[in-house]
Formats: sequence, structure tokens, C-alpha cells
Amino acid sequence: MNLIRVNKNTINWSFIIFSGIFVAFFLNFFQPFGISNNNYSLKGLLLISGYGFITSLCILIIEIVSYKIKAITTKKYGLAWLILSILAISICSLLYYTIIFETKPIIYNSLLVWVTNVALVGLFVLVFWRTIETYQFRSIFIDKKRSLSIPSKYKSDGVLCISPEQLLVVESAGNYVIIYYLKNNFVTKKMIRNSMKNIELLTAKFEKLVRCHQSFLINTEHVKSYNSKNGNYKITLENFLKDIPVSRKLWKEVKKQIAVNIGQNLN
Repeated sequence: MNLIRVNKNTINWSFIIFSGIFVAFFLNFFQPFGISNNNYSLKGLLLISGYGFITSLCILIIEIVSYKIKAITTKKYGLAWLILSILAISICSLLYYTIIFETKPIIYNSLLVWVTNVALVGLFVLVFWRTIETYQFRSIFIDKKRSLSIPSKYKSDGVLCISPEQLLVVESAGNYVIIYYLKNNFVTKKMIRNSMKNIELLTAKFEKLVRCHQSFLINTEHVKSYNSKNGNYKITLENFLKDIPVSRKLWKEVKKQIAVNIGQNLN
């Protein structure tokens, strides 16, 4: 049996960086909640911008932990992730404020005020981010690789437009295909009236998207592990619960592409 672990992640770097920059700009420009830098000194700007760094760092840590326990891929954990992020940013920001600006001891009332303030700023961040995504500015400023369009044979179903990196699996379902893809770090699926043959033609220009079985096409960038036992080949993908079968005749090509992704030879 061959088993290999591929260390990949689906950390939303765009949102993490955007959140930090937005918080730093928002606090420096509007100076809410008693934050003041009247002289706009370089030191003052840097100190206030520290809140932006703390925001990005806290979100990054929480996403890593969530990814490890696979909570980030399940929508029911979305609210818990949001609450945990607000609490973590609040506590770290209050510690930062206490150490940098004051020597007063931390009290529970202060923490409650900070949680409220962080939640308000977080609301602005989320609304602004959602607006960017809604009007597809993200494809221009953040994700310039959005170029995979999967149409349905029924015009009323529209076209699914995603980046190649978002795609996880395409599964054949009779006269339909089921597209599994990542949206805001959650696994989403969409059934489209189309054929695997057409999907394979649409994805041919993307080397990491390969047909691995009569009924499956996968994104090898998301491969977590594979095993071959008694001539049965299976692949495990990150963020995807069930194993994907690989046909014998396609196994060499699939394994070759996995090797390219991780930069090493596979036996």
C-alpha cells in the first residue's frame, strides 16, 4: 500500500489580508472609539495600524485551527467561527492597547466594550467584502485567475463561474454533473445539465484538473492522500468527505500530476 500526505491548505489569504488592511485604514482615517492620532505622526499611524496586524493574525490562527479540525468546511460552524474571531481579536486588541497605550489593569467592562467595538468594525469588514464579491471586483483586484465557466444545457440554469482553484470534484450523475467547489471556504455543490465529456473539454487547459475515473474529475491541487491496495486506487481530497476512485488506466497520469503539485516523485 502506498500512502502519501500532501500538505496543502485552503486558508483564505485574500480575506485575511483584506481584513487587516481595512481595519488599519478604518481606525486611522475615522479614529472611532476614542482612538486618536491628532498629529498623524508616523509612530501614531503605525501603532494604530497594529490593530490591523492583530486582526489578520487572529483570523489566520483561527482558520488554521478550524482547518485542522475540518470545522471551516462545514457551514453550521460559520457562526461559531465568527464569534470566536470576534472574541480573539477583542482580547488581543485589548491586550495590545493596555500594553502600548496604558498601564491600567484589564477589567471585564473593558472587554465587553472592546467586543462590541470589534463586532461593529467586523460588520463593516464583512459587508464591504461581500459587496466586493457580489459585484465580482474580486476577479479583478484579488483573483485574476477566475476563468473557468461551466454552462448548463438549460439556458435558464445560467453559467457557473469559478476559479480553477475553487473546483474540488466533478461527479457524473446520469444526464447531469455535480460540481463540488469551495465558496468562502465552504464546500458547495451545484447540479448542472451537462456531460463529463464536455466538462473534460472545458477543463483541458488546466493541468491540475484531471479525469481520474469514468464518473469523476478532480483537482489534484486539493489531493490530501492516496492509497493503492489490491489494485484498487483511491484518492482523498481536502475538504471532501468521501474517497474518490481512480481507474487503473488513468492512475499513472493522475499520480504524475500529483507528483508535479508536490514537487517529488511518487512510487
